Amino acid sequence: MPEIKVEVSHDLGKEKAKEKLIPMIDQLIPKVAGLGAKLTNLKSGWEGDVMSMSGNVKKGFISLAISGKMEVLEASVIFTLDVAAVILKFIDESGIRKALTESVTEVLQVE
Repeated sequence: MPEIKVEVSHDLGKEKAKEKLIPMIDQLIPKVAGLGAKLTNLKSGWEGDVMSMSGNVKKGFISLAISGKMEVLEASVIFTLDVAAVILKFIDESGIRKALTESVTEVLQVE
């Protein structure tokens, strides 16, 4: 499975960044929808400073599993997404990277 990885720097410290990122999955769904796909059956949970997620991405009649994790560090957030290679035939990888980066950045900037 191809891995898409983005890292976003911040100056909030680990705890403040994590606090802001907890509801992030809700904001990611519309971003992916903007790419012409739909996220379904999303499940997420935190263990320490790492959020794990899994679900399906659906485009047209195709629905494939995805999984990922978001690790909150003192000065950055690393988001890693594992997707089936066929997904990248329908959704541009740069669009996925952009959606992930924008989602993390927007959440971290909210006061």
